Amino acid sequence: MPSFLPAFLLLVLTGLLAGCVTHGNEALVPVAATVPGAERVTIHVATTRSPVEGEPHYFGAGRSDELRYARYVISVPPGHKPPDIEWPQGRPDPRKNFVVVSATQLSEKEFFRSLDDYSKSGDWVGRPDAGIFVHGYNNTQAEALFRVAQLAADATTGGVPILFSWPSQGSAPGYLADRDSAAFSRDALAKFLTQVSQRRGLDEVTVIGHSMGAWLTAEALRTLRLAGKERVFGGLDKVVLASADIDVDVFTKQMEVIGPLRPPLTVLTSPNDRALRISGRIAGNHTRVGEVRVDDPEVQALARRLGIVIIDISSLKSADSMGHDQFITLAGYARSMGDPGGEPLAGDFGRAGAFVLNTVGTTVSTPFVWAANAVSPGM
Repeated sequence: MPSFLPAFLLLVLTGLLAGCVTHGNEALVPVAATVPGAERVTIHVATTRSPVEGEPHYFGAGRSDELRYARYVISVPPGHKPPDIEWPQGRPDPRKNFVVVSATQLSEKEFFRSLDDYSKSGDWVGRPDAGIFVHGYNNTQAEALFRVAQLAADATTGGVPILFSWPSQGSAPGYLADRDSAAFSRDALAKFLTQVSQRRGLDEVTVIGHSMGAWLTAEALRTLRLAGKERVFGGLDKVVLASADIDVDVFTKQMEVIGPLRPPLTVLTSPNDRALRISGRIAGNHTRVGEVRVDDPEVQALARRLGIVIIDISSLKSADSMGHDQFITLAGYARSMGDPGGEPLAGDFGRAGAFVLNTVGTTVSTPFVWAANAVSPGM
């Protein structure tokens, strides 16, 4: 590859993503009140972002040497249409937009007390499920936070939504800086997974890493395995990597350390993902995990050898023009899914292998377990 080509492809990627409007933290200014018919979503946040001086509700792109914690209450407008996020244009309007009702920075002790109180306060059947979402490249704090709110609102199935937010630049040219910030955050995510896995008030804990956040998730799991933190794996019920921006060879080495999980770690992939295609070219034509083809015999053999599930979700509509957010559409299916006794998805997703997502017909149990249950029913 000519030496100038990676830089050129990065510029192409920047140009393709430039059409996507970046939503800054001004969207996080709390409104005085919400409106009738709006849905409230409480999100607990752990972050390696530094707070913005003089702005108590903001976390920016700066890196914090210690984990910081917060709690947000998001109001989803009555006319919300899945899988959209109705962003404010100017002053936030709770009748039309996702808006923040309250934002509170918490100490570590206050955070886990709040998480415990919230898990006890809901109308759960038994103990509540929880989901930790690790966002990807080019996300501001507001974008990551509202995405979690959108997933929770669209799934309509309860549960405890949690965001792990790392210091992405929130801009298309910040790809290389984001990779460094993701690496900066892996020990903090490992610590946070340890903390959450030990909460006795939670039932199933699902972790979903998207894009570069999938790499961060895999690195945190690798760190935990190398440190001998076996009890953490016992407290994590499902791990899903969506549109994973990870070199296939690197992922193979990660999984050789992590080892098979029970139930198997699930990879959601799409050969139509243009963003990952460009990322692979920037990296010297190395295929990314999130774009592998499940009809490739080598991919099928790799899935069986590593003890993972790989599922092609390219049949789903993408929330973005790059085909990089197809997993988001899965949450909306929760509204129309059948009961657990209904027809499951095509394929036996309880075992390792590579499959194609054709239909959706299983109940989900939390805003985040929708992905894990949809791809591995009955486990």
